[in-house]
Amino acid sequence: MRQLTLAALALLLALVPLPARAQDMAADPPADAKPAEPETPGPKPLDLMRAARAAMAGVKTLSYTAEVTGVGSQILRSPDLKAAVLAARSRQNDPLGWKFMVKGDGRLGAQDRPVHTVYDGMTARSIRAWEKKVVEGPGDNARDALADGSDMAAALVIRWKQLVDGPFADDVAPPQMGYVGKADIGGVTCDVVYVDYSESSDPNLFDIWWYLAESDHLPRRMDMHFVSNRIADGFSTIRITDLKTGVEFPESAVEASAPAEFILVKAKEPEQHPMGRAVDPLTLAVGEKAPDWELADPAGKRHRLSDYAGKVVVLDFWATWCGPCLQAMPGIQAIHEKFKGRPVAVFGLNCWESGDPAALMLEKSFTYGLLLKADGVAKDYGVSGIPTFYVVGKDGKIAHVAIGFDPEGEAKLEEVINNELAKPSPLKPKP
Repeated sequence: MRQLTLAALALLLALVPLPARAQDMAADPPADAKPAEPETPGPKPLDLMRAARAAMAGVKTLSYTAEVTGVGSQILRSPDLKAAVLAARSRQNDPLGWKFMVKGDGRLGAQDRPVHTVYDGMTARSIRAWEKKVVEGPGDNARDALADGSDMAAALVIRWKQLVDGPFADDVAPPQMGYVGKADIGGVTCDVVYVDYSESSDPNLFDIWWYLAESDHLPRRMDMHFVSNRIADGFSTIRITDLKTGVEFPESAVEASAPAEFILVKAKEPEQHPMGRAVDPLTLAVGEKAPDWELADPAGKRHRLSDYAGKVVVLDFWATWCGPCLQAMPGIQAIHEKFKGRPVAVFGLNCWESGDPAALMLEKSFTYGLLLKADGVAKDYGVSGIPTFYVVGKDGKIAHVAIGFDPEGEAKLEEVINNELAKPSPLKPKP
């Protein structure tokens, strides 16, 4: 197995060997997703994945609507979008395997990014209205052309060979997987299968939850978990509705024109850089000066790290969708209660969020400090996976850093805090 970052290992330990716990790691499911109890006995996951493989092998053309949403780092990497996808089998030696058209509306951050990408079996072209350009590249170098979000919208077809055909062939050892239960996705009853892709050729893809329709064995949702030290952890959820097979595929579907003033740009060669779990953590080192920050709590009050000079400050970077984060939070609450009335401040810095952190802390009766929209601070502190914990000493320097949930983490934090409190204070703490 590839070398894992501590963050990725923590996530994996939260899932294995009981894949039924995979739901703890997923982003908040939409209202129409109603998973049964994970421990409910069901069909063998390998049989389900091979049934999906056989079903897709019989498909020559298909159409569907894809809704893509990102959580964590994927919020900044992949636009949220809703797009129509039309696809047909391509020539035998086509590296992508399908011709397709993706067209719809997308948004990345505060910017609208309408999507219109086509691939004719030879060349991919993406019309990018927000940049007034067309990006094109051949099928074996189409990553840049598809980076407008089309790669996620069309993942069902362009990733099928990598994710299903190869790993679930009859003559190969399948990846680790587990049956999670059943879910209703847009009125379609699905079997949910968790698959570990940490050994796959994609260095950033860690695992996927497949929602396979009972009726035709084809996916209706994919929850894809990505891990990278350079970019941090995140999920992309792809919901597939209005799926039809055997549809008409006119060749005009893969033709795309743009206004005359748009410029044509050749797709970039894929960047060669160290990615994923082989990269050393980027966290700050013990003894390094802790960067100052300013963040608001749910009441709107602004807090700065410098406001707590002379105190020991505990920082927990977390998100509501992160299973290991939730496992660690009772220990953080215990630390808060144990050191109440002493020069110690405990904060949960919420980052990469899609849910309601204040509501979750209220529901769980956690009373330590909550600071919102900490994505920028997470970047400054080199956070590559969550939970990540820092202790800042009374001198404003990093005294401790840890990544991932550890059952002994609370005891370690208590030891570090006591050691820091015993040191002479260079400053009188503010009241």
